[in-house]
Amino acid sequence: MSARAASILSSKRFTIERILPDRIDYNILNNWIEYCEDNHTGCQSMVGNAVIPNLKLIDCTSMQIIGAEPHHKYATLSYVWGSSVQDDSKATLFSGLSQLPQVIQDSINIAKRLNIQYLWVDRYCIPQDDRAEKHKQIINMHLIYANAVVTFIASAGENPSYGLPGAPGSRKRRAQSAVRVGNQQFTSTGGAPTFLLRRSKWWKRAWTYQEALLSRRCLVFTDDKVLFQC
Repeated sequence: MSARAASILSSKRFTIERILPDRIDYNILNNWIEYCEDNHTGCQSMVGNAVIPNLKLIDCTSMQIIGAEPHHKYATLSYVWGSSVQDDSKATLFSGLSQLPQVIQDSINIAKRLNIQYLWVDRYCIPQDDRAEKHKQIINMHLIYANAVVTFIASAGENPSYGLPGAPGSRKRRAQSAVRVGNQQFTSTGGAPTFLLRRSKWWKRAWTYQEALLSRRCLVFTDDKVLFQC
């Protein structure tokens, strides 16, 4: 390992520790995003909310759908809708967090823990009953994802009810394999990121794969861990 790599890994922003199945370390996730914002000029937004007409966002605090303002920072969600029949109406959103599909609940909870007040989810922020406006919003999808602070990718499971493993109140992640040899404990880092993604249903859908390509930063939630890409 080079001196520079060792310095980065030993810094406060990057730590090496065991992954807990039922808990996500949000400090690490925040550090990933902040490091990218502070050091990667190529990952900075080239557009603003003002150039996305009629953009709607979920306010994760009030659970209301609001019109986006230029200063609003938001996260987006990329997930597989699945074949389950669920109520996509705004009334479901207003009735409370517990009434939403698990992946939406988890995304709202995680956004709040990352101090991101707003979330964009297609099924609620694109009017499903207005064909003309729906078409306009779909045309602007590249801007919506490109302007987000980060995109949450739900690569685990096959439908919205699976959620984001490790999120508060959601399913646990798979525990890491570990073996002790003398006084040393060796822990598996889990599957390679490419392997974890390519076996997922999310990877096999062109629409969701495109959403990741359009995003500046991604937090990828698998059954084993959270991955960051920018």
